[in-house]
Amino acid sequence: MEDGASLDDLLRAALSSLFAGNASAAKHHINLIAMGAVVALERQARREDGLLLPAADWNLLVSLCIQIGDLGRAETLIKSQFSLPKIKLEIDPEVGDERFRFENRNNEINIFLNPTCLNLTGWLIVYRTAEIFPMIAFLFKNVTRPIRVKFSVGDHGVGGELSFSSDSQNSVLVPDSYFVGRNAYENERRHFAARRIAWADRSTTVFWRGSTTGRRSAGWRSLPRIQLCQIAKDNPHLAMDFGINQVVQIDYVEEEADINAAGLTKPFVHSNNFDAYRYHIDIDGNSNSWPGLFIKLLSGGAVLKVDSQHGYRQWYYSQLVPWVHYIPIAADMSDLIEKVQWVTSHDDEACRIGQAGRGLALRMTLGSEARRMVDTVAAAIQSGVLT
Repeated sequence: MEDGASLDDLLRAALSSLFAGNASAAKHHINLIAMGAVVALERQARREDGLLLPAADWNLLVSLCIQIGDLGRAETLIKSQFSLPKIKLEIDPEVGDERFRFENRNNEINIFLNPTCLNLTGWLIVYRTAEIFPMIAFLFKNVTRPIRVKFSVGDHGVGGELSFSSDSQNSVLVPDSYFVGRNAYENERRHFAARRIAWADRSTTVFWRGSTTGRRSAGWRSLPRIQLCQIAKDNPHLAMDFGINQVVQIDYVEEEADINAAGLTKPFVHSNNFDAYRYHIDIDGNSNSWPGLFIKLLSGGAVLKVDSQHGYRQWYYSQLVPWVHYIPIAADMSDLIEKVQWVTSHDDEACRIGQAGRGLALRMTLGSEARRMVDTVAAAIQSGVLT
């Protein structure tokens, strides 16, 4: 690599060039990376629970290669990383937005991408696709029959497709890209285990932070997360610390100003500090709160989960039992105050629920969920949900 630049420097430079609209500069930086960094990235990969986990920089490099249209280099990186027989990336206008299609045929994996993957609007989709390659590789090595599957990597899954989160009853739910890319939240597991904050030493305040994602029926005040924060503001006598820490997906400057002026915003609190609280709220954003709920369960706090207004669920929701792993709250939050009062006055029961939720989350490793995914996909093929 040139001028002593590190791999991280070149990756960030390539990403910055891409987002600045300078594709030629991005290609230049990626070419420099390919001269010396690919082997280094491959050596950083590690095996765990039967899966090969690339270094985080590998995900970024592959997604950048796809973004600049260098599909051949991306194919080489994927094939060598996962010891796959042959892989082919293709652009297909018939593939829907926020999804891709993959097939295994004649000992070859074909992945078809939407054309938006070659411009900035498709950046998140490309990166999520790169993050879940460990699962894709594991699936192809363990499902021997030929399959042709659509994969929805957006916030909203689609019926008859592999999806991270969906309100469709015939979506085939699989682990999301955050769970895979962060190795089942390995850092949070280690962090909480090292801190071991006792229940008695945790705050008795019911806690929530999040952004203004979600569906609204009218103005910004109809956003469920805004309504959640308004309930806390209207009931200052109860120990509820709810706050918007980031205003996003708001089209008008005036609305953003109104939200900031409404007294509903609060400072960001890192998820590493979730174990400082006994009680947590979980509430949907655009769909389910992918890392939010899982990390809250890992923290050992009792989770008060607001039912999804639109019926969204993730791959492990069938294992969640109300009053065992979490405290249910109605989708319209009409019983929120009642449940907050219950949890703060039934501390022993809340502690047991927190411990049960943590135990469930700890049992879900990347390997266990990869094996579950293989069984899920095989069953969906057998039943005709997937072809």
